[in-house]
Amino acid sequence: MDIKKFFTAIPRHAQTLLRVGTTPDSNVEVVGEDVKEKTEKRVTSQTRLPILPPVPYQPRDVNCMPVQRLAKRTLCFQRAWFDSFPWLHFDANVSGVLCFTCAKAACMDLAGMARYSEDTFVSKGFCNWKKAIEKFKIHEKTSAHMISHSNLKFRSSNNNVDAQLSTHHLEEQTKARNALLKIVTTVQYLAQQGLAIRGKESSDGNFMKLLELRSNDDVVLQRWLTRTTSYTSVAVQNELLKIMAHMVLRNICKNVGLFAVIVDGTQDIQGVEQEAICVRYIDDAYDVHEDFIGLYSVSEMTGASLSNML
Repeated sequence: MDIKKFFTAIPRHAQTLLRVGTTPDSNVEVVGEDVKEKTEKRVTSQTRLPILPPVPYQPRDVNCMPVQRLAKRTLCFQRAWFDSFPWLHFDANVSGVLCFTCAKAACMDLAGMARYSEDTFVSKGFCNWKKAIEKFKIHEKTSAHMISHSNLKFRSSNNNVDAQLSTHHLEEQTKARNALLKIVTTVQYLAQQGLAIRGKESSDGNFMKLLELRSNDDVVLQRWLTRTTSYTSVAVQNELLKIMAHMVLRNICKNVGLFAVIVDGTQDIQGVEQEAICVRYIDDAYDVHEDFIGLYSVSEMTGASLSNML
């Protein structure tokens, strides 16, 4: 075999046939050229999309826009059409108006879901002013226009799924915080007024009845009370009361200067000795105060036991 023939360049028509992937035949050569021509046309049509500004260009002076000459009259674009159809965009390169929404969606490749798209409003330009209002109304109701509008609106919002979930989570946290605040203030009100929080049944006590009354004016609280975990149990009520009691003690301790302790005991209904402790003190302004600290139980009434408790 001649080494020079082996490295001889492949003829041009053979290269075309090899790209198509067929055997050499005169008819297939034409097919290869047709495929090439169609590909070039498709690429050319894709590159003809207009370069759009951030917002539709709607000139105040419409005299710069092309006119439509008929047999007996000349029609011009009306400035009021921009107000009726704000998506209209004038492009001097196509000598007509485009749909800014559809054209921008096509440039951003966001109109792929639309079945039919009107090239007149996307790239070629519309200038048939005689049927302008009729065509504008028809185009505004097409699926291609509505899909392009929806996709652009979603893209411009810049809210991905994580951001939407985060926003929803923050909204739920806010609702939960407000509902919990209503529960805390209900316990606080009953404690300040010295009213019983619970009755014979937990659902019949002042606490639940007051919450139900407040929920009539608050839809969020009403929904919250129907949840499985509503933070209205006996354990939660006792914990809230303990937190409030500690806050009161902290405020008293901040103001205590010179002080004396008063202890007095009595038995409860079960016979357990309960020692009531009060603190008598003067503050920085030398005003005398006497505050109740709490009830404490002791195992036996001896001096050592009382001293340890105190």
